[in-house]
Amino acid sequence: MAIDIIYRCWLTGVEKTTFEIQLDPETLRRMGPDPDDLPAWADLSFKQCPNCRLDAQAHLHCPLAVDLVEIVPRFDHLLSFDHIEAEVVTAERTVRVKAS
Repeated sequence: MAIDIIYRCWLTGVEKTTFEIQLDPETLRRMGPDPDDLPAWADLSFKQCPNCRLDAQAHLHCPLAVDLVEIVPRFDHLLSFDHIEAEVVTAERTVRVKAS
């Protein structure tokens, strides 16, 4: 059974974006197909984390970057100091925070 997580974000006071992800309970990897067109920043060789254990020859893309490809554009108009209200809903709990 998948782990379902719902994210709701209120931007600029009224604008709301919602996205849902499902994680494999064994691997904690996002379930579902990867996006077809991956940007260069998703390549594992693009600024690979110094402690990353993945081999760039065996893994063309960073798994975390691939998971973020469809989410990042929803927030590309925000600045680091913009205020946001975020809610994360799982089967166990709901957490809501206001922050920049």
